[in-house]
Amino acid sequence: MKKSIMFFLGICIFLCGNGLADPGICQVREVQGLSIQTTVIGVGNFDQKTEVVISSSSGTSLSDMPPLGASSVVYQSVYTEDTHSAGNGYISYDKSFEANTANRLNGQYNIESTRQITYLGIDAGSLYSSEYLMTSGAGTSQNAANRMLCPFGSGGSIGAFCNMVETGSTFTLSVANVATTANNRFITRSADTPVETNYHILVTEYTPGVPSRGSVMAFIRGTTKEGMNGAPDDLGGDSSFEDRTELIGDIYTFDKLMHYQSGFSP
Repeated sequence: MKKSIMFFLGICIFLCGNGLADPGICQVREVQGLSIQTTVIGVGNFDQKTEVVISSSSGTSLSDMPPLGASSVVYQSVYTEDTHSAGNGYISYDKSFEANTANRLNGQYNIESTRQITYLGIDAGSLYSSEYLMTSGAGTSQNAANRMLCPFGSGGSIGAFCNMVETGSTFTLSVANVATTANNRFITRSADTPVETNYHILVTEYTPGVPSRGSVMAFIRGTTKEGMNGAPDDLGGDSSFEDRTELIGDIYTFDKLMHYQSGFSP
């Protein structure tokens, strides 16, 4: 009798407080956009690598950091992917990737990756893939009126902060049917739009009754430090989180969705 192993996990982390959390950062005057579409269908050895790093600051030049000056903010993000086969196999690989340093609103992202992968190893062939997305921000206190469009949230100060979140997945599969999405937003017109990081991985049967086979792991972890109400440059909040899930064997369903959001709440 066939035994079906199914897994689903959704994690949502929201961080906000009175005068606390990520205000995001406004775009610089010159913005860049990168768009890459990749489709591969074939038999043989496969290799795909991507690495993107975005750093943006206000108040203090990147070349003058550290330290952060008064009313200064810096955000950094890293995206990497390393996918390659060991031995020969039947491969179908589709990827849509975009990176943009312009201001983004809710539902829009600065880095966005979507992948759909199927693989069937020949003899001992297998496919390895690692995907990683990091979003970090740090800043000294600043006047809320300089970052808020809403007139009811423009009083007082946005406290100092130092936050980082990492997420991603790794899998090694001889039979694979995998879909992933990864995206984040940290460059915004104003602090009315929260900072956000998302990751989703779905591993299902290769064909009905034929499971994906091997190992898959997905994770999210982060740290947050926030200024104190009434003393915005003093540490008022310190927290961390980590979650990791791994499955080895015949995989009928492995579905993990992770969502992080941090926004200024007056």
